[in-house]
Amino acid sequence: MNSSISDVDNEQEGLPIYIAMIEAGLLLLVSSIGIACNLLAFVVMVRHSAFKNSFGYLAAVYAFSNTAVLSCFVLWAVPWTIWPIPDELQFLNQRIGPVSLSFFEATLHCTFFISVNRFVAITFPTHYRRIFTTTVTYSIIFCIVVIDILYLCVYFMSGCDYFYQHSPSGWTFGSEPCAQIVAFYIDYYYNYSIFIAFLLLDIITVLQLRSRRKKLVPHTSGTGASRNMMEAKKERKEFMFFIQAALSSVTYLILFVSATSLASVVMSEFQMFLSGTLLWAFVHTMGG
Repeated sequence: MNSSISDVDNEQEGLPIYIAMIEAGLLLLVSSIGIACNLLAFVVMVRHSAFKNSFGYLAAVYAFSNTAVLSCFVLWAVPWTIWPIPDELQFLNQRIGPVSLSFFEATLHCTFFISVNRFVAITFPTHYRRIFTTTVTYSIIFCIVVIDILYLCVYFMSGCDYFYQHSPSGWTFGSEPCAQIVAFYIDYYYNYSIFIAFLLLDIITVLQLRSRRKKLVPHTSGTGASRNMMEAKKERKEFMFFIQAALSSVTYLILFVSATSLASVVMSEFQMFLSGTLLWAFVHTMGG
């Protein structure tokens, strides 16, 4: 996810090879850890009986999408961070870029619906199972897949390019009008709208969980106090689990702040790489 729009100059002089090796090494390390963590999360969500529910299915799609994005980083971005991309591979470059971006959109959509899922579970616990049935969950996943496939098809239009460039290293949109429109209205406005929506939902859910925890503090003696204590411990475990799950929202916050604020401040190519491509990989790694 890099909303900067720039021309690609294939004749541009690259960074010294040792800096390119450092960039590639960092990207490979972060992405490899992310692939391992997300694959493990995917297997747990698919195999464990405790996650045979709406949250588990959405989380499995989320982990799979993270793995796909990071795989694009390892298989494509890492080698071409070190060496310039040959002209004969530019067509493939312009196809792998949109694939990675399409899976990124899938992670955003999954994060939004996971936030909705948690919000409903906390706010309307008695209605949760009626709202998030298996059929509804499968319908949500189907819609996510269809939307992201349609989004991918946009990049097969002439002038709608998104690709990896060697120097400065990173994913970028082309300078044609079509690419600029997609970058401005989808990569910027649409993605920010989704981010703000699930961030607000997570904040509201956290506040509700804290309120419920305070009400469960035992004030009586005997059996009532013991029962309240057990409920309070259960709420605490749920609260900590939610905080862990909501960390993905925080990592997206860092990514979006970096994309809008640091992009105009950072000057060196290495710093641009750290606050752009590497940070993007870190977000998907944390998602696992």
